[in-house]
Amino acid sequence: MEIQFDRYRWSEVEEMVRMVAEWLREPSPLNITIKSLCGLPKGGLLVAVLLSYQTGIPLRMLDSLYDTQDWDLNPFIPPNERKSICIVDDIIDTGQTIDYWQKQGFSTVSLLCRSGTVTPAFCASIVRHHKYIMFPWECAIPVPKEVASA
Repeated sequence: MEIQFDRYRWSEVEEMVRMVAEWLREPSPLNITIKSLCGLPKGGLLVAVLLSYQTGIPLRMLDSLYDTQDWDLNPFIPPNERKSICIVDDIIDTGQTIDYWQKQGFSTVSLLCRSGTVTPAFCASIVRHHKYIMFPWECAIPVPKEVASA
């Protein structure tokens, strides 16, 4: 069986990033101000960088959320401050990853999420099919012939 793809163009990504950025700038119904963005590798990191440029919200590296001695969540981030840190992903496929972060008390956003999965605080678009999602940054880059033959 052939794998079916749903390819997104940069223009579509830019529109979804704009939608998420607008949501991040809006006053929260829960009175939460997002103070930093943290992108999940791989696609979420790129999306978090784009969102940081659009919103001015500082980017925070994922390892800053952990105590590197035992890789538990950093005890210096009190639970009442976690909502102000927004975990960013490109797509929520199964929901397992984003579910972990939500249970730890962090805010979450994504560009896409599949219907029937755990829903982040905001998602730009719901995917209602089972095709493989391919973002522009996942497209294969052709290798020049002179490099391939070296």
